[in-house]
Amino acid sequence: MQLFDVKELFPDADPKLIEWTTNVKTAAHWECQETNCGIRDRHYLVAHHIEPVSICPQRRLDLTNGICLCLWHHAMRHSGIARILILIRILEIELKRLAPREHKEAF
Repeated sequence: MQLFDVKELFPDADPKLIEWTTNVKTAAHWECQETNCGIRDRHYLVAHHIEPVSICPQRRLDLTNGICLCLWHHAMRHSGIARILILIRILEIELKRLAPREHKEAF
């Protein structure tokens, strides 16, 4: 059972985009693809373009350019928070690698 009808909510939506959205979610078995998330509630899942349509319009309906995300992880992708968290993790790894042996336990 759907919370809302997509066609009713977005009457001018391109039917091909609606189909792409459904296919992206189906390919992901209707589960958020972010590591260790596990959200499977269909009401909280969206199809996200990996390469933005504004940059790569020719991949708008390409299934390999889609990922199924929960609303939280989708918002993180658009806000840039995910990029910041990844950069922080890379920095932590590099600091561990570069730190003298006697200081490694501090990380």
